[in-house]
Amino acid sequence: MVDTLVKIAVGLALENAIYNGQVIQHLTSLYSDPDMERALRLHDELISSNDHLERETAFFLQLGLDIGPLQGEPLSLAGEMREMEHLLYAYLDKYGRAQKVMNDWLNYIANASQSIIDGYWTDAKILLSLAVQTSQDPTVEELKTKPELRYRVETLQGATTSYFQELKGYPLKLKINDESAASILMIQGPLLEMLQKPNIVEDKTGDEYAIKVVRGSYTAIKYLMEKKESEAERELLNVERLLERWMENLGDDENRLQLDDYYEKVKNVLSTLT
Repeated sequence: MVDTLVKIAVGLALENAIYNGQVIQHLTSLYSDPDMERALRLHDELISSNDHLERETAFFLQLGLDIGPLQGEPLSLAGEMREMEHLLYAYLDKYGRAQKVMNDWLNYIANASQSIIDGYWTDAKILLSLAVQTSQDPTVEELKTKPELRYRVETLQGATTSYFQELKGYPLKLKINDESAASILMIQGPLLEMLQKPNIVEDKTGDEYAIKVVRGSYTAIKYLMEKKESEAERELLNVERLLERWMENLGDDENRLQLDDYYEKVKNVLSTLT
């Protein structure tokens, strides 16, 4: 079961990387041959990156990994971030042409703190990572050339980085039973293959179907992870109908075999949910 959870998490990370236009070495091979130690090494590399998108991919990898016990107090951290939000807001009109970037920074902090309170830690990590990236924007760095703003900006930058360093280590692991895991993998594998074949997803004749099939499949996986089987069944029934129409329009297209295989797997998963 450990390798199964690692594989699902790697699949989520790979899907995220594809959507972000990233090519991350080892993710595809790791999905084919999941291994906890290799996944941990890749996670540690990505989480330390200066690139927000690589850090974001690491957050999805975390869902299948044991990254240690909780260090820190989430609600206390959210409270500190709320105080920083007020400081950013209080001086917003003093930052000149950096005001828009500072406003984005404020919003990321505000939404991250609310996500912590609501228990959506992966969302909070992504938002706080964006806050770190925004706090390093050139227009923000330019503010530090002004003596009256330098200390204030550096203090806010340091606090943002400190919050992120704590939050990124908050453990959050998938809790999925064997049956749900098997269903997720049955959908996830073909979905990833489809996303990595632009000749299918970018085919203009099937563009509408492709987008809806991908979205529906992703939503079904999300519901299965949340143990919402009736919602997952509803999404997959719609995916099944979309695939039928898509294949009717394809005729003898070269992509027909792959879609046929996906269609059968969707039907198999549906048989376990009804």
